[in-house]
Amino acid sequence: MLQTMFWILLSAILFSELMQIFHLPRLLGYKFAGILIGPFVLNLIDVSVLSLSDELRAFALMVILLRAGLSLHVKDFKSMGKSVFLLSLIPALLEAIGISIFSFYVLSFPLYEAMVLG
Repeated sequence: MLQTMFWILLSAILFSELMQIFHLPRLLGYKFAGILIGPFVLNLIDVSVLSLSDELRAFALMVILLRAGLSLHVKDFKSMGKSVFLLSLIPALLEAIGISIFSFYVLSFPLYEAMVLG
């Protein structure tokens, strides 16, 4: 299992640096590394690690979202003005309203539960 983790980390680092050379996102390198060392190409991943794949995927998603969030700068959003605010607020509100209506009428949730779900 330790050897598998070594291959995962090494390939992720190498491919992310390779993507950086070509001015592509590092995330693309992570994906290529996963495909290359995964069970469909080189099969370097141990079966015990594959059984933990759900937890590892959740952890990887947290790392990716954290890195993406840390690269955002508030001053960039302020310079873009009202359009960024509206482009983020309107879809979120429409989704919340749609989920509330769907869960109230189709799933027969009580109104307050439907609104909390939305």
